[in-house]
Parts: sequence; C-alpha cells; structure tokens
Amino acid sequence: MVRECIGLVACCGQKLEGRHPAQDIYVSSLFRKSRTWVMAHCSQWFILSAKFGLLAPSQEIETYDVTLNAMSAADRRAWARRVREQLEPFAAERFIVLAGERYCAGLTGLDVKRPLQGMGIGRQLAWLTQQNARP
Repeated sequence: MVRECIGLVACCGQKLEGRHPAQDIYVSSLFRKSRTWVMAHCSQWFILSAKFGLLAPSQEIETYDVTLNAMSAADRRAWARRVREQLEPFAAERFIVLAGERYCAGLTGLDVKRPLQGMGIGRQLAWLTQQNARP
C-alpha cells in the first residue's frame, strides 16, 4: 500500500443540493469509488474542482454548475495555472490522479501516476470496484 503520496480525484456533475463538505457533495459512482480508493492508498487527498481548483475534502462548498468541458481553452489554461499554484506546497510529493485528460493538463512536471489513464468510464468503474473489494 502506498502511503507517501497525495491522491487527486476529479469532481463530477452529479452533486447534492445545498452546502456540504466537498467529499460528500459529489455523488457519482465514479467519484465515490475514486474517493474510496485514494483514501485507502494515499496519505492525503484533494478534489480537482472545475470551479475551485484544489479542494480539501472537508471544505464546505455550495452546489455549483461549472465544468472544464464548457470552458474555453484560455479558461482551462488559467484553471490549470491556479491548480499548479495550489499544489506548489506539495510539488515534491508523488501524486496519484484519478481524473480525465482535461483535469490532468496542469499537472505537467509533477511526479504523477494515473492508474485509470486510457480507460473508458465502464472500465474505470470496474477497476475501482475490483480494487476497492481487495482487503
């Protein structure tokens, strides 16, 4: 089990209404399975949010409707710069990232491992289900 890394999990479109801790507001199966996996394999973890950049799991936020897919290329570059700045205190760490290409674009130059890279959503869910079932 890897304990000397930081997990990064992408946010999702499915959210609870109202104000909640970030780790609870996202309700998709992919997010929940990813959260379970990084909590078991990383010493700490954060959420990559299209609106906020880097979010601590316990940070309380309101429901929002922002996605990187709807942003212009310039806005996505600005988002990536913001995330890099937020990750600067952890730049010497190793990152395990459970997120799609757009969320990973700003992580160049960091020590990043992406176990779900190249998998479709169905394969990602199956891999996470299998991994999370292991003792």
